[in-house]
Amino acid sequence: MPRASNKVVELTTPILQNMELAACRTAEAVAEVMEFGEDKSAEVAMALIEACLNSFEHSRSKDKKVYITFLLEDGILKIILRDRGRGNVNFGYGK
Repeated sequence: MPRASNKVVELTTPILQNMELAACRTAEAVAEVMEFGEDKSAEVAMALIEACLNSFEHSRSKDKKVYITFLLEDGILKIILRDRGRGNVNFGYGK
C-alpha cells in the first residue's frame, strides 16, 4: 500500500480496441509531471501499450477491464497493470 506522501494515479479502461491509447496518454501525462525527458516518456508509453495489448489479448478477464495504477515516488514511476484474468504486470522507471 502506498504511503500517504506518494502520488497515485489510477485508471480503469475497458478491453476494447484502441483503449491502450487512453492508457498511453495517461502515462505520458504522468511522465510529464515527473519531468521525464522525451525519450523516457516514450519508453514508458511504449511499455504500457505493450502491457495493455498483452492483457487485452491474453487475460480472458470476465469483467473485460484493465486496472492501471501509477505510483510516483522520489523520481521513480511504478506502473501496476491488473486484470481479473490470468497474470498481472508490474514495471518501473526512474529518471
